Amino acid sequence: MGIFVERPTWPRPTRAGRRYEVAGSVDSTTARTPFGFTLAAGAVLMVATVTVAGGLSPVAAVRRAVVAAVLAGYAAMVVDGWAALATTGLGALLFDGFLVNQFGELTWDGTTSMWYLIVFAAALMLGRTVRWFWTGQAATVATLDVEMKEIQRA
Repeated sequence: MGIFVERPTWPRPTRAGRRYEVAGSVDSTTARTPFGFTLAAGAVLMVATVTVAGGLSPVAAVRRAVVAAVLAGYAAMVVDGWAALATTGLGALLFDGFLVNQFGELTWDGTTSMWYLIVFAAALMLGRTVRWFWTGQAATVATLDVEMKEIQRA
């Protein structure tokens, strides 16, 4: 999503004091967007999704599928898993407050509400799993597993 440097790399003056150089470099494979920005982007996305899903169909299953699909896509795209989890919680609250009920009223309906949470949790896990395979982390784990077995044989 963006570039985040662990330590600020402010331009530091060189010995002459006239030229500036940036200390350190940014590795695009480990660069991360701050949690707050990622969560804010997820919040805006969830509000837009709930707004669109509300106008698509009066059927709750269609609305739930739209929100779950967007949540899965967001979880697959974002680097920070904690932001994806928080966005999933926000999406579940928005779904309950504005698509199941009206005017943001949150209610708990027992089994039905639990199924909503299960669907959103499954969407989160699907998105994170897709990201895990997409970024090659699954191949890394498989390679390490094979290497560990070869070490154990020796």
